[in-house]
Amino acid sequence: MSQAQKTSKKNLWLIPLCILAAVALIAGLVFASSAERKAVITKTLNSFYNALYVDSNWDALVGCIAEAKRDNFESAMSMGGVMPSFFFNYKQEAVLTLGEGFGVSVRLNELTEYGASEAAALQENFPGTEKAALAKYEIIFTTAQGEEQVYTNQMILIMVSGHWYMTTHLTLPIGANMTIGE
Repeated sequence: MSQAQKTSKKNLWLIPLCILAAVALIAGLVFASSAERKAVITKTLNSFYNALYVDSNWDALVGCIAEAKRDNFESAMSMGGVMPSFFFNYKQEAVLTLGEGFGVSVRLNELTEYGASEAAALQENFPGTEKAALAKYEIIFTTAQGEEQVYTNQMILIMVSGHWYMTTHLTLPIGANMTIGE
């Protein structure tokens, strides 16, 4: 046996090691991508609930809603245009329920990502949908005394132009529930 053949047999163990390293790298990238997606969706939900209950920030609220449903959202939050500042009532009800100085946060419990065909089906109602996911989460209200009130909810979110948006019926824990269009 030549020296080159002996050397190649000695290095044969490198092939499975390289394959294992590649698989580990791919798994790590998938996990990192999923973790980032969860963080971004959680941020979208946190922004919405803080804008509604803590800040009463109309622009931040609207920025969380899919563009295709923003008109419906505006109509629902203004009582059909009759009371443009109706959405302020959500903060007032939260203060009455929880007291001054409360906070709100979201804990994402489960994220089910939709396949390409499911995301494509959503394009009929939400043009430009690139990805979609069903988020199951908790809305956590914390009083100034540190007491928590926890509410569960689920919602479909879509990605359009690289940003995640809320799409569906909102079950609001404090204040009237509403539908962002059917």
